Amino acid sequence: MSDSRAHHRSAGNTTLLMVLALVLIAGLFVWLSMAAEPTQMTVVEDPDSANVDVGSGDPEAAEVSLAEFGTGPQGYQSLNIRLRDVAVAATLGDRGFWIQLPNNQPYLVHIGDDLAASGTTVASGDTVTVSGTVRMMSDSTLNAWRSAGVLTDDLEMDEARFATSYLDARFLNQ
Repeated sequence: MSDSRAHHRSAGNTTLLMVLALVLIAGLFVWLSMAAEPTQMTVVEDPDSANVDVGSGDPEAAEVSLAEFGTGPQGYQSLNIRLRDVAVAATLGDRGFWIQLPNNQPYLVHIGDDLAASGTTVASGDTVTVSGTVRMMSDSTLNAWRSAGVLTDDLEMDEARFATSYLDARFLNQ
């Protein structure tokens, strides 16, 4: 009988220690969430880009080389970037065009609403400097472009569907 009491006391102590450990872990997480400071990202500008001609695009856009961009365009999602002196490989309707990345992959650039309203167009073979935001491609984006007349037929829809992301251009200089 003494073995059963010792076993019962031991089980009670184990449960108590388990509950105490869970309370301590929960307390640690609460303390960490209150003591943690928000992470701040600092953009270090290239000294050579300090003399950017603001007339050639968005002065707030981060200068990105085509080689850097080509290694992973999705990594620039939601960022305002500028690509200098890129060749237009082919057009997609009146408001889109493809550029050739250094890895020989095409990349879609969409001419934003403000640029389109100002009459901006490009032709295959043009060299442009383009600034804008990298966005992920989705079926809802394609459908919106089709509804707005940006994409006029199924062939253009299929071509645009090839893109996993695109640069939504706000500034474009030839």
